[in-house]
Amino acid sequence: MNWGISIIIPVYNDLEGLKRTVDCLAVPDEFEHEIIICNDGANDAITNWIPDTPYFNLINLKERKGSYAARNEGIKKAIFDNILFVDADVELQPGWFQILKPLTERNDYIALEINVLSNNALSLLKRFSQFEEFDCDNYWQTHHFGPTACLFVKKQVFNNIGMFDHRLESGGDLEFGNRCWYSNVKMHYEKNQLIWHEPRSLSQKFRKHIRVMNGQLQLQKLYPNRPFQAHKSSFKGFVYKCFQSVNTLTKPEL
Repeated sequence: MNWGISIIIPVYNDLEGLKRTVDCLAVPDEFEHEIIICNDGANDAITNWIPDTPYFNLINLKERKGSYAARNEGIKKAIFDNILFVDADVELQPGWFQILKPLTERNDYIALEINVLSNNALSLLKRFSQFEEFDCDNYWQTHHFGPTACLFVKKQVFNNIGMFDHRLESGGDLEFGNRCWYSNVKMHYEKNQLIWHEPRSLSQKFRKHIRVMNGQLQLQKLYPNRPFQAHKSSFKGFVYKCFQSVNTLTKPEL
């Protein structure tokens, strides 16, 4: 079989974000590929939208099971060893494929820098995302993982060390990356300006923060003896960063 890639997109009730992500993928025609949509909760609008082409595969999870369970279902269906996980609402700029493909020849796990779209026309609370979202350098240097919002992993890795822990509400990317690190998987972190995520509103960010805190508690309970450092998260820290970012963004230039 020629070189090919399975692109797995878990999505929960976000058809518009899914459309934006699919529209920007643009895999060159000379490479075999498939796009697997893992429809968590079996949203009818998403089911009805899926294009009727050989490249698309739809997995409907009738009961919402969470993003890690959805990704696991996608992994089972993937026909290629090269797997790229992309979240709905992530945009990949032209050139992403040309950078990623050569890296897959010598790495089994590739963490990718994720940037947050931001400009002065956005509200202060949305621009806050650029301070808080996707601290990928720190994730890699300190915790040895990349966010599953855009992450490459070869299918053989899952065959060797297991799937994502579907029980985790958040932190499954941290746990899996750490498992790869201590299993001596060939890992790499690639900085770039090609992968972008829409900024979250304050309410969206707050909900994510709650998920992260719950995920930290789950990690501590499920893996009390694991030698990884969970990134610290607290409600107090969230509020402090809100005020800190607003102060920075409104400070007049000298």
